[in-house]
Amino acid sequence: MKKMNAKGFTLIELLAVITIMGILMIVAIPAVTRTIENSRKDTFVNTVQNYVGGLKTMWASDNLNCIDYHNNSESYSSSAVSAGFYYVEVDSNIPNVPQLLESGGKSPWGSRDMKGYILIHVRDVTNASGITTRKIDYYPVMSDDIHGINVDATDANMHPGDGLTKSESLKRGALIMSGVKYGKTGWSGSTLTPPRVWETSTDASGNITYTYLAQTAKRCVEQ
Repeated sequence: MKKMNAKGFTLIELLAVITIMGILMIVAIPAVTRTIENSRKDTFVNTVQNYVGGLKTMWASDNLNCIDYHNNSESYSSSAVSAGFYYVEVDSNIPNVPQLLESGGKSPWGSRDMKGYILIHVRDVTNASGITTRKIDYYPVMSDDIHGINVDATDANMHPGDGLTKSESLKRGALIMSGVKYGKTGWSGSTLTPPRVWETSTDASGNITYTYLAQTAKRCVEQ
């Protein structure tokens, strides 16, 4: 009977294979890590966008009741409020938060809640023909107690058009990746300090000037 060749790998061949595998791992692991991290960032942003989408639906459907910006003693449905700044909380632990906006979203980096508020800027813009159109911008301020978006919104020098990013402009690069606490979204314990607001003026060229006011945005709740 013919004897089979049972020769295996030599030591040099094994070392070559191990070296090649090590090089591949060195190259692949950072790429995989970046892909996972970018996916988490995108998930965070998408969750925030879903909250904004829910708020837009409720606002357009007149399902919100807001304290009027220029008359604190009266409240109106969202379609009837004055121009100004309003906000809606995203947090299931706060009473009267719209059901669509209860914080059911969990951080992609763990089991922490994503919560915060969405600042709503209602503007009446008049064009050269004298036609006035209502514009509404949404600025989400969200955190999972480590990461966050627009989390410096309570600083006096942050305002729409400068420090705050509109919902439709949010990208993964807008995320602050560390050191963010729920307090940076306006909370002290379970109490939210309403976001600060600014008075706006528009010149003939359409440039908007913001003047900080010692006021706060007005809260909106579900009807």
